[in-house]
Amino acid sequence: MDPLSLHEPMSHATDSSVGVLVLHGFTGSTFSMRPVAEFFADRGYAVEMPLLPGHGTTWQDMDTYSYQDWVEAVDQAYWRLQQRKRKVVVFGLSMGGTLALVQAARRDVDAVIVVNPFVKDMKPTMRFAHLLARFTPALDAIGSDIQKPDTDEHGYQATPLLSVRQLHLLGKEARRSLRSIICPVLVFKSREDHVIPVSSVEHLRQCLPHTRVVHLDNSYHVATLDYDAPTIFARSLEFIEELDNSSR
Repeated sequence: MDPLSLHEPMSHATDSSVGVLVLHGFTGSTFSMRPVAEFFADRGYAVEMPLLPGHGTTWQDMDTYSYQDWVEAVDQAYWRLQQRKRKVVVFGLSMGGTLALVQAARRDVDAVIVVNPFVKDMKPTMRFAHLLARFTPALDAIGSDIQKPDTDEHGYQATPLLSVRQLHLLGKEARRSLRSIICPVLVFKSREDHVIPVSSVEHLRQCLPHTRVVHLDNSYHVATLDYDAPTIFARSLEFIEELDNSSR
């Protein structure tokens, strides 16, 4: 298989009244979210799944993009979906969840679904990552935190520090935005996650007390490729069907 084919974006058009915008995580790619996108496409929903700038190529490529570039890519995909759909659901994993929350605060989004979202810095040093990058450009990879054996999300084998700084800035943007979100939010949180601490979901629930949280017992961070993926798909479908039925 051509390595680049693992990271292709996806656009699926239908006449359904709901469209789903699917967003992958930091240093990952559409590979980690393809099962989600295909699940909803198979059930007749319109789907947009962009490959975020700097992802799906090399980790050095990430250093040339800012978090605003990621936000803009999400916005472009949102408008492609919104042009032909009345309702838009944004579904994100990890940093994709952060971007979903930011999008919900700035645009007319009807619901948000996030899996192990990043909201608060994992470490205080994230804000100084651009300074640390003067001494070492990258740290070890954070991808493929998956309980299921022999499963790989095909993310980068290093974590660029300049991009870690951009992730920190995106998190600040998300925290500023949370109280502007008025749509329903569904959160899936792995009980054992070696990437994002529980403080992110705790902060999210503090700002959005009506958020629904579903705990995942048998998955690590990349839960969309892990044992609990069927639970994520089924509960998300129920959530979206509730939204769709409420408009009829």
